[in-house]
Amino acid sequence: MAELLAFVFAMIRKRRLEADKRCYHMKKRHFRRIRAFSRFQSSQRMYFVFNILPTLLLEPSANRVAWTKNRYSYWWDHIVQNTFSSQDWIENFRMSKQTFEYLCNCIRSDIEYSIPDMPRSLPIEKWVAVTVYILSSGCDYRIAENMFGIAISSAHSILRQRTAHNKHRGKSKRQDKTGWLKVAANELDEVLTTKTNENVAKNVILFLGDGMGISTITAGRIYKGQQQKKNGEAFKLAFDRFPHTALIKTYSEDKTTPDSAATATAFLTGVKTNNGVIGLDGRVKHGVCSGNMEDSKVNSILDWALAAGKSVGIVTTTRITHATPAATYAHSPSRDWESDRWMPNGTSCKDIARQLIEDNPNINVILGGGRSNFLPKTATDPEYANKTGYRRDGRNLIEDYLRQVIYTTKLKERKRTAMTPA
Repeated sequence: MAELLAFVFAMIRKRRLEADKRCYHMKKRHFRRIRAFSRFQSSQRMYFVFNILPTLLLEPSANRVAWTKNRYSYWWDHIVQNTFSSQDWIENFRMSKQTFEYLCNCIRSDIEYSIPDMPRSLPIEKWVAVTVYILSSGCDYRIAENMFGIAISSAHSILRQRTAHNKHRGKSKRQDKTGWLKVAANELDEVLTTKTNENVAKNVILFLGDGMGISTITAGRIYKGQQQKKNGEAFKLAFDRFPHTALIKTYSEDKTTPDSAATATAFLTGVKTNNGVIGLDGRVKHGVCSGNMEDSKVNSILDWALAAGKSVGIVTTTRITHATPAATYAHSPSRDWESDRWMPNGTSCKDIARQLIEDNPNINVILGGGRSNFLPKTATDPEYANKTGYRRDGRNLIEDYLRQVIYTTKLKERKRTAMTPA
């Protein structure tokens, strides 16, 4: 008898130790879930603490898993039965109960079709509610997926698509054929009454967006319209309202799909060239510094503006020596030769940074990045202490440029003083 009692007490102590371990892990894993019960009424919280929590701690593993599923069922029973007030629905789910029910009806057929192994024992509202809560609170949906299996993952994907479409598409009035014909007539009248502007432009500002093809612009148009709570598909960007627009074909001399160097050269000079080549015609091969380069150089719109006596400038969000802005001033067989670091040894060509400083002193505004291409590799970057320049020739082109500007300014002042009568 004594041995039996000792065995029983030993099993009780072992069970308590196991329960303590499970309690510790549960506290880490389920803290967020348990905290959600604080939103319930006090009687519901008491039911959880005195009836459900001890079961979780003391039941064997298999029963505990089954209970956890039931716990979620218990939790969302209160939600589906509208335990929360209408204000709580909006606060917890970012939507009204009516909207939630509408979403359930919308995705019911999709889910039943795409998820044959859906847990039939649970109403669709329960695990859709889990998904809605996860989406609105920013939690990882895999927390719920552990309880409901693949169903919650698929519901998450479907519901995200549905809610994103309903949330962002914007409102548009349903029109009969008369409304659409009126829209067409108004647009036709606008085109027919547009007067041709035959004035001479004083200045030119050319905006060049890398990769801004039709698909990119369409996505931007729809997104901007949706951000303004309008019908994105019917929205118009500023340049959609221009009286004159055109489409151009983009290709290079040697490739069907061009790169930034070839397209920027075509945009800014009117001459097509090979991929990777800047400011030179198609006779120059990519990466080959040949003797006929001088004859292959092409002038850009920047050169034409300078010849007309205008002030010129370059503003870019990338490196100032990058292929797109470089096509305004540089002539290089390779877009990669932004500094001498990237050039093969022994080449006679100038890198792009040197061309900007030495060959283009008359550019009035230069705004962009890529400072490392102008600094020697022994110089520390003035803004980032852990970075240095790229140049192998030891030159600091920024200081060279400043000395050049100071010299030019003083020379102009001397000429102006000499021309001023005493």
